[in-house]
Amino acid sequence: MKSLILGTVILGASLIACAQQVTTQKKEPLTDAEKEERMMAFLAHTGGLIKEPPKEGPVVSFVNAQEIVPVSALQATVDSIHAMLRFPVALRSEPESKNPLAMAASLVMEKNVVALVLIAEIENFPSILVAPESKWGIINVHALKDPEGDAALLAERMHKEMWRVFAYVMGAANSNYQNCLMKPIFSVQDLDAIKMAAVCPEPLNKILTQARMFGLAPIRTVTYRKAVEEGWAPAPTNDVQQAIYDEVKAQKAEQ
Repeated sequence: MKSLILGTVILGASLIACAQQVTTQKKEPLTDAEKEERMMAFLAHTGGLIKEPPKEGPVVSFVNAQEIVPVSALQATVDSIHAMLRFPVALRSEPESKNPLAMAASLVMEKNVVALVLIAEIENFPSILVAPESKWGIINVHALKDPEGDAALLAERMHKEMWRVFAYVMGAANSNYQNCLMKPIFSVQDLDAIKMAAVCPEPLNKILTQARMFGLAPIRTVTYRKAVEEGWAPAPTNDVQQAIYDEVKAQKAEQ
């Protein structure tokens, strides 16, 4: 009996040791060929990933009413905000106004606009002005211009201020994190010293909370197959998507 118990203990210990050895073994990294093979298999089955088209509904509106900073630079920032948060944000241009405060107050009242950031050029005006209770904010390009005319520096400042004003309007406040884009700013030099290109988690959570209050729903990214199954997929753009489209349509016809 003692030998049987001893044998059982030894066998159990051996199994545990083997299990630990297996679990602690590191997997070999995939080769480039294996990565490509897996990617091709994923594409063949799914057709790749596509973004759900935006639906009519709540949106945060960025309005460009200046001609100093190129629209392409502003759009890049709006795209970065959407990429991080996934809810609807949009940029459009309007003629310059001599009364930006009245312009912001009017545009934020448009249908489906839940918050607004106006970008304008105004002399004798602060670099940003935010009215959180009115759900709008203004960025003044004139106050951000570099005396040396450095367009790249101005574009960088605009990117940061667009994120900051957007965050303030969406319920965020100053962050205690010293490297955060939402730390207290008292000059353009303070703004230039920040290296982050987006907000940190602390204010980000507040933005997401207010977004839910505003009814902002994330825009989904799904596989092409899923989009075909749900009935909103765009026309196929390659042979793989065409095969998936035909397969799913045939399955629905049989049901």
